[in-house]
Amino acid sequence: MLKSEFTDASGRAWQVRITLAHVKPLREAGFNVSAIGKDVGTFDVLSDPETFARVLYLLCESQADKAGVSPEEFAAGLDGPTIHAAADALLAAVADFSHSPAVAKAVKERLPAMLADAEAKTIQLVNAAPPA
Repeated sequence: MLKSEFTDASGRAWQVRITLAHVKPLREAGFNVSAIGKDVGTFDVLSDPETFARVLYLLCESQADKAGVSPEEFAAGLDGPTIHAAADALLAAVADFSHSPAVAKAVKERLPAMLADAEAKTIQLVNAAPPA
């Protein structure tokens, strides 16, 4: 099941939660959470690592402030494996924000298997490609 939390490469734990107070700053950062479910391209902007880090920091900013973690220190804790864990946490937070509790629970339970299937298919395609 997807959880709306992740641990960064520095060992710091973060909770990812979207509230109405985040809608405008997220939109200004390039992530229109209000368009989820209406525009299939809503998540495309998050494929840019800088935008992803900015969105993630906005959602964790109050925690970072309490811990004395600057935006630069926060970003330094986002290595490859952490980015994937943080993306899962963001997906869980989006499900919690944009769906009823029952639907959010179903999404968080089923999405990991769907993502694993897509990843397995990608690996098959890569392995099937002729060597360069």
